[in-house]
Amino acid sequence: MSIILSKAGAAEFDVIYEDMKKQFPYVEIKAKNTFLEIAKTSSYDIWLAQSHIKGKTNDIGYMLVWQDKEMNFIWLEYIAVSQKYHGKGYGSKMLKALKAKYLGARGCFLEVEKTSTLNKNSERRIRFYTEKGAYKLDFRYYFPMATKDLELDLYFLPFKRDIKQIPNADILKSIINIYAVIHRDLPSALKTLSKIRPLNFNRY
Repeated sequence: MSIILSKAGAAEFDVIYEDMKKQFPYVEIKAKNTFLEIAKTSSYDIWLAQSHIKGKTNDIGYMLVWQDKEMNFIWLEYIAVSQKYHGKGYGSKMLKALKAKYLGARGCFLEVEKTSTLNKNSERRIRFYTEKGAYKLDFRYYFPMATKDLELDLYFLPFKRDIKQIPNADILKSIINIYAVIHRDLPSALKTLSKIRPLNFNRY
C-alpha cells in the first residue's frame, strides 16, 4: 500500500494541530499561527499523508518539514501517524514517500528526545530511525523554548548511498539556517544557538 503526500491547507492543518497537541509535548509545539506563517514565508512544508484503498482516501498521518536549500538538507521537525493506524508500518512508508519528495537532498536531520528508562517512546523512535539508516551525530544540540532549552540528540538520515558522513561545518551551517527561520520568534534563540557545538573537533 503506497502513501501519497499532499500539501495541507489551513483547514487540514487545524486537524493536524489538534493531533500534534495529543502526540507531542506541549513545550515543543509552537502556536498554530506561527507554523502557518513559517510555511508562508519559507521552504516549510506541511504534508498530509494519505492512502487510497478501494476508492476511499484515508488520512494516515502528517509530516512538517523545512528544506535548507542552501545546504541541500531537510529537517523533519514532526512526523506522526494517526493513533488508529499505529503499528501498521505506515511510519516507514511515510519516510519512503518523504525521501521521494526530496529526491535531490543529501539527507534529513532528526531532532530526537534523549533516551531514558522513563521514556519508552523515545527508545522506540530511535530504533525506528536507526533501522532506516539514521545515525546519531556527535553534537551537543538544543531545542530552544520560551522557558528552558531542551537538550536533544541530533540524528542524520542519508538519502544517498555515497553520503557516509557530513562535515561538522555543514552541520553547523544548516543548524544556523534553521534557527534563523524556525526559531526566529524566540528572543532567546541566539543564546541557545551559541551552546550548540560538535563534540568531535577533529572531524573534517
